[in-house]
Amino acid sequence: MENENTSITFRLPPELHEQVVQQAKLAGVSKHAFARTLVVRAMDTGEQRDMAAAIGAFEDAMNALRQAVARGVGAILQNVSDLSEQEIRDWIFNRMLNENTPPMDGKSRPA
Repeated sequence: MENENTSITFRLPPELHEQVVQQAKLAGVSKHAFARTLVVRAMDTGEQRDMAAAIGAFEDAMNALRQAVARGVGAILQNVSDLSEQEIRDWIFNRMLNENTPPMDGKSRPA
């Protein structure tokens, strides 16, 4: 059943490795079987699902913050520039809201 595609290999710090070895000996299994059991149990817990939900909530909060900052920048640009509303919208989308936009380098100011 096991093959190359389902195998996971990882190193542990010496202290953790020793703990796994000792616990495996107490359980009467190999350190590999014990580590596999630990990983499977961790993946089956609600904690892993809770973490995924927390990450989703964080991403939602970051998107809301990004949109709020973009609205503020849009309002400032309307008051201090000669750009049209469409030019401001385009600049904000391309520079602030587009996920593929590289970080600003100080040269990407609106015209």
